[in-house]
Amino acid sequence: MPNDRDLAGDFMHLTDRLRPLLGPADHGDPSAPVLHRHDHDEEASDRELATFSIRSDSGGHRYAVRKSDDPALRTPGPAAPSSMDDGHPEGDIPWSRGMQ
Repeated sequence: MPNDRDLAGDFMHLTDRLRPLLGPADHGDPSAPVLHRHDHDEEASDRELATFSIRSDSGGHRYAVRKSDDPALRTPGPAAPSSMDDGHPEGDIPWSRGMQ
């Protein structure tokens, strides 16, 4: 492919000619952390993400749990009433009778 060689040479010649105008390429330190300013939306997103804890199951799958729902982070205290608590023992739901 002789044209590829000419194209690369032309590009290098162009960059050599533009160096006095644009200055040398500045690559910086690749090991340095990326610094940028957070806008309002990023700060709101960070606050929302801070309400989650990351868990892993026995298979190595990772998932997020709200810290307010995480039993490992919950402080002992009176149990909150469940919205599913209808006064019937578990398994004795009136509408499920006859559906078995």
